[in-house]
Amino acid sequence: MNFFPKTLSLAVLLLMVACASVPTPPVAPTQPPVVEAPAPKKIPKLGLALGGGAARGFAHIGVLQVLEEEGIKPTLVVGTSAGSVVAAFYASGKTASQLQWLADTMDESQFTDWANPFTGRGMLRGEALGKYVNSQLNGMKIEDMKMPLGIVATDLRTGDGILFQRGDVATAVRASSAVPSVFEPVRIGGKDYVDGGLVSP
Repeated sequence: MNFFPKTLSLAVLLLMVACASVPTPPVAPTQPPVVEAPAPKKIPKLGLALGGGAARGFAHIGVLQVLEEEGIKPTLVVGTSAGSVVAAFYASGKTASQLQWLADTMDESQFTDWANPFTGRGMLRGEALGKYVNSQLNGMKIEDMKMPLGIVATDLRTGDGILFQRGDVATAVRASSAVPSVFEPVRIGGKDYVDGGLVSP
């Protein structure tokens, strides 16, 4: 009569012993939390537009110095009139300090190349300015600059503005700086160009 309960008790005991004899699998080590690198900050693109104003065009150098001190580097630069000179030199890779030295040591007489008063269309030919730019940039072309460069000039016949992005830097700077009646117009591709400040001061 007591066979069934004893058998059940024995079966339970054997089951407990069997479970105790089964080795417990090792616990996997806890993985450290994954630290994800922050997403890289998007650096905004900065374009500089340097206007004219004769000697005031070189006031842009102070702005460039502040940008360099703050670690801000423009991605492109556009210049018109006197600003085209600064823009061209800056796009070539010259630092603000180098530009300031050029401004401090610049002799205006080196740009004085009088035009023929009877046949000229301005008091100065402007060729001396072109030679100076070439001497500083070793004859570089606009498309060879270390930074994208644009130079603004004005079509004398139509009055439309044009942005030079290729070709000889010195010629483009001459055209952009050719103040009417002061400098002779600069002929490029069969068209006469004058001061870019007339359309984009």
